[in-house]
Amino acid sequence: MSEVDRLARFRKGESVPETKSTGDKQPYVAFAVGKEPQRYLELRLKYPEPAECPLNAMITLLRVEWRFGLAITLIYGNTMVVTIKGKKLQPIAEALKEGKVIWLAEFDTESHTPATNDDAPFIKSIEVLTERPEAPPPINQRH
Repeated sequence: MSEVDRLARFRKGESVPETKSTGDKQPYVAFAVGKEPQRYLELRLKYPEPAECPLNAMITLLRVEWRFGLAITLIYGNTMVVTIKGKKLQPIAEALKEGKVIWLAEFDTESHTPATNDDAPFIKSIEVLTERPEAPPPINQRH
């Protein structure tokens, strides 16, 4: 069962079969696309980092290196910047513009078998930079 099928069954409240043990490597797939716009974008980072799931509605700028498909930058207002580097990322950029990407996964040698399709998108790294807004001063110190 594919990851997209598992996610669809989970969303419907159906039981979802267990995945393979963590010792088994999965074939690498860079991203999954849904039929409808997605509320969140799951960023699957290399082990042991947890996944990040920012709200798609917060994307204020999508910057794409479109000539060679080497990089995509997602800017979430003034709180987060996500930089995706790899190769042949143009299909991912198009799906991001439509808001239909379910998840993005960077290649992890511990979790994935080497990619065999040279024409498929490949994500070498996903970097998430968060900058929290400065907290306002206490009430008694405001002008």
